[in-house]
Amino acid sequence: MNMPTSKQDSPLLISIIMPAHNAGKFIAESIDSILAQSYENWELLVIDDYSTDDTAKVVADYINKDKRIQYHKAPERIGSPAGVRNIGFKKATGDLIAFLDADDLYLPHTLDTLSSVLLADSTKTAVFGFPIHMDEVGHPLEQGISLVPDETSSTGHHLPSNYHHDWVHIVTGDVTCLLPGLMMRKATLDRVGYFNEELCGPEDYEFFLRLFLDNFKGAVCLPAYVYRYRVHSASLTKAPEHYEKLLTSNLKIMDWLFQHPLLPPELQQVKSRAYIECYRYLGRERLIHNQPTIARELSIGALRNPNISFSTWASTCMPIYLRSWLPSWANNLAAQLRWRLRKHLQGS
Repeated sequence: MNMPTSKQDSPLLISIIMPAHNAGKFIAESIDSILAQSYENWELLVIDDYSTDDTAKVVADYINKDKRIQYHKAPERIGSPAGVRNIGFKKATGDLIAFLDADDLYLPHTLDTLSSVLLADSTKTAVFGFPIHMDEVGHPLEQGISLVPDETSSTGHHLPSNYHHDWVHIVTGDVTCLLPGLMMRKATLDRVGYFNEELCGPEDYEFFLRLFLDNFKGAVCLPAYVYRYRVHSASLTKAPEHYEKLLTSNLKIMDWLFQHPLLPPELQQVKSRAYIECYRYLGRERLIHNQPTIARELSIGALRNPNISFSTWASTCMPIYLRSWLPSWANNLAAQLRWRLRKHLQGS
């Protein structure tokens, strides 16, 4: 077993924060994935956002068997993942902080993989890896980050060996950051602060950007898959109001980021790309789930945004606008053809 150590040659404690709300269906599987870790010096903080199902009972059964697991129930419904995680921050006692949602799964060596990066170099403040997407019952999905795996090992998939942590990909949204892939030093958290509870949806992205601005070279994008991310059917179709709030929050983050005095000058060059990603991602998602009117409105909104150049819009959102006029069967066919082409290129 590989156990990162401190200067006193003792394993560092990792605090794993797990928000939960009516998670009884999946939380046992998530906890099992933590119990299976090769790195053993951890504490699991289950923060229950006032569940009404059997979440508390499921966790209690585990606590009776393993005292590394803690259960904390909110006195009332918070309704904000950021607020729930912030409770976990306050209760964490570890030197390192990690995250896992109550329906996602760690790979067997996740804690070892992430912590070894931080312990090997004291200048590194945070590290994150990438998800393997799965459906509700655990079957792998094709969607995920755009970088193609080039090999497989017992710890999961690895990204191409020529990939390096380029924060341009993070800022522009080419690579999606998700919290279960993150590990950070407690001292870093004390500097950057907690999650912004006023944001609707992208509070994790804004948190990643604060980590990046805190130490541009200290936040490491690790080229490896480190956890399994569960995609629920219920999350695929949401009301238009949801996307309006999400877009507003994303644009607010972009305004804050590109006015920030610590932003490296070279990243100002990708401002147009970063802004348009706020629209492109949501527009493409709505096409996939047969909501062309919303996709069209998002594309038009991008065209009207003064921070986005016409050339960037034409290459990114104009195809979404044009596809929004096609019947759903045509868009589905186009998506299948793109997927088959991608698989063919991967195999060639």
